[in-house]
Amino acid sequence: MSDIAGCLQQLLADVVGMYHKAHGYHWNVTGAGFQQFHQFLGSLYEDVYGSVDTIAENIRKRDAFPQFTVQSLASQTKVGTKDAGTGPLA
Repeated sequence: MSDIAGCLQQLLADVVGMYHKAHGYHWNVTGAGFQQFHQFLGSLYEDVYGSVDTIAENIRKRDAFPQFTVQSLASQTKVGTKDAGTGPLA
């Protein structure tokens, strides 16, 4: 895999990780700022998800194959794995 394709693969893993994390926090937001945080996180994960296909297509343009399994992406991402937990985010 070329250096550019490798960097794009890292970006893909991080973007997918961020998408999942933002979506998880969206599901679990509580507290006084619920509506504000819920809307913000919804907009965030939708925006982030919109870039996934473009990144994968750019990996293919470099004659490489984007990794796509949950296990593969999870092992590559630099996004932390801490869950939202049960407390308020606000």
